[in-house]
Amino acid sequence: MVSENQNLKDIEKLLEGNNTEKIDILDKYSAFDSKNESYYTSAHSQCMEIKDSVLRKKILSVIKLSSDQYKDRTSHLTAMIRNIESKNISIQDYHTAMKVMVTMPLIENYQHENLPKDSIYKGFSKQQDMIINKMDNIIKK
Repeated sequence: MVSENQNLKDIEKLLEGNNTEKIDILDKYSAFDSKNESYYTSAHSQCMEIKDSVLRKKILSVIKLSSDQYKDRTSHLTAMIRNIESKNISIQDYHTAMKVMVTMPLIENYQHENLPKDSIYKGFSKQQDMIINKMDNIIKK
């Protein structure tokens, strides 16, 4: 079906390219974010080894401030990532709906052209009735 319809071919090609680009974009951000989160986790963990409680509190405060600033600087990117992921779900939903709507006429045509004749089933049902009657007559004797 897709190979016969240029619009469907174009859409499938767009979807393939979009998916590849989405993966690249999300991977790039994920790698960036992971490095930063890993740093702050490690810095916090190392800071907890500081014995001087006043110094430890001061450094923890600096780490928290830097972490909060990072989150503020990247909040617009995080929002865009959520938006991209949301739109990806919509794209998948529309793709599924499109496949159903495009293939429905095919199955309806198949149904119309290949619907078995009911005469075969009526004849078989009559044959079963005859067998039941014969067995019933034997049982009644």
